[in-house]
Amino acid sequence: MRIRPFLAALLTTALVGPTAAVISTAAPASAAESTRIVSGNSNTPWLYPGYRSQGKIPAVGETLSLSINVQTTGGSQIYDGSLQVQFKAAGSSSWKTVASSSTAYLYDSIKARQNGTYRAVYGGTSAYSSSSIEKTQKVQRKLSIQGISGKRAGFKGKVSPKGKVGVVVQKKAGKKWKGFRTLKTDKKGRFTVYLPAPRTGRFQWKITFKGNKKFAKTIVRGYTY
Repeated sequence: MRIRPFLAALLTTALVGPTAAVISTAAPASAAESTRIVSGNSNTPWLYPGYRSQGKIPAVGETLSLSINVQTTGGSQIYDGSLQVQFKAAGSSSWKTVASSSTAYLYDSIKARQNGTYRAVYGGTSAYSSSSIEKTQKVQRKLSIQGISGKRAGFKGKVSPKGKVGVVVQKKAGKKWKGFRTLKTDKKGRFTVYLPAPRTGRFQWKITFKGNKKFAKTIVRGYTY
């Protein structure tokens, strides 16, 4: 009389066991497809400077253009999802969002602020995985400068953002530049440089505003006569 319940229990266990095994080996859901961020323009990167008034490096306040698309690794265009463009200043560990889109493409512009790293972040969807891309961008101070004429020749102007900045003045001698003098802008970023002029011909000058962690150096060339 005691054997039958025991056998019944064994039979129940035997029936439950295979059922549980079938459930645990069910096929997983399809993985999200891998993605990559690319430029929307074949001739430029996804982040690139616009007009630059002070040479190759953009100055504070000048335009950085954004041209961002998202593709599968096979090259197919993706439209679903969202994008963010974030900025991390040189020397900082935190990211700040400076542009965003509710779609998987973004064509916009932002203002150059200082040296740092930009990254575009695609959030992904259930069908597509997230992805990101980074680009380091240098920025120089904005410089306003004008020549000084009359009995005393030279240059004067202002740098922005304001502050004390080291300035190196060099004079061209043959094919080389030789140190002439050094100075600093005042706390408002203003400077005045008086320079000699020859009786005939001209003297060529190179004025370098030193860079630091926040800003790239700025170089100006001119002459006195």
